[in-house]
Amino acid sequence: SADGGATWQEFQNEIRNRWVNDLELVPGNPDILYVATWEGLYRSTDRGQTWNHVGGDGLYRNDIKSIVVDPEDPNTLIVGTGDGVFRSQNGGASWSAVNEGLENRNIQYLEIAPNDEGENLVWIGTGSGVYRSGNTGATWSPSGLQGKEVLALLWHESGMLYAGTGRSSGAETLWGSADAGDSWSPLNSPGLPDKSVNALLYSDHLYAGTAATGV
Repeated sequence: SADGGATWQEFQNEIRNRWVNDLELVPGNPDILYVATWEGLYRSTDRGQTWNHVGGDGLYRNDIKSIVVDPEDPNTLIVGTGDGVFRSQNGGASWSAVNEGLENRNIQYLEIAPNDEGENLVWIGTGSGVYRSGNTGATWSPSGLQGKEVLALLWHESGMLYAGTGRSSGAETLWGSADAGDSWSPLNSPGLPDKSVNALLYSDHLYAGTAATGV
């Protein structure tokens, strides 16, 4: 859509009929867009008009569930799959598995934020908790909500990190952390159904997309 969602155009191109899991713009360059699908990772350099498959050496999984782009270096890409995390530092030409410290490799979601120490903080939501990296994905450590299926993550510039979890993990399905994931508090205040929270967005207000009960 080029008019805020009033009308839509379907792209009749390489990703038509693909199962899309995630979309990511390159920070500062709206022409470049990545899409994560069950059939691999694709990149467009013309705002979605055409797409090319991005599957260099080392990326042996096609079930790409989520992607983040380094806000400081657009050639650094990190993707989450059903078998762990892969990172490219040359725009997708080659990839390395980066799973050191990761106990659960069923990746659901990735989120990234700048770090004052020069490296980026990256969080991943897995089938059993959140993991955090302080070195742009090179190594990982547990970051709370262990045992919970983490379906969505959202970093806000205020310093808050939000997480949505599956209903099977308990009645509390929306969580907030003010210390980058060191500790978490439930946010299921009255009005939010006790359903899985699958998507999160912050724009003046916090929006939660739930399973079967809308936004």
